Amino acid sequence: MRTVTALQGENYAGKIVEKLLNLFERLPYRERGISINADLLRTTVELLNAVEGNILPQNCRNDIAERTPDGLDKRIKIALQSDTRTANIVSDELAKKAWLK
Repeated sequence: MRTVTALQGENYAGKIVEKLLNLFERLPYRERGISINADLLRTTVELLNAVEGNILPQNCRNDIAERTPDGLDKRIKIALQSDTRTANIVSDELAKKAWLK
């Protein structure tokens, strides 16, 4: 199971999200069938910053949230009211910007 860890930095989520959004030249854009947009990025960072150690398992599934194991993917689905698998894709995009490891 792959886990996602937010890089340590400032604790204030708003500043973190602002810096993060500035790393992306254009938003929104599509990657592997999902929209990478400010809401998805903001939600991902807020979810990771809300847990101890800033780490969650991805647990990605193309299934409804109720049948997705707890982890980043399920929490994104609940927060954005979507059943689309996104955690692995948004994690890869954040990693490209050296935001996750």
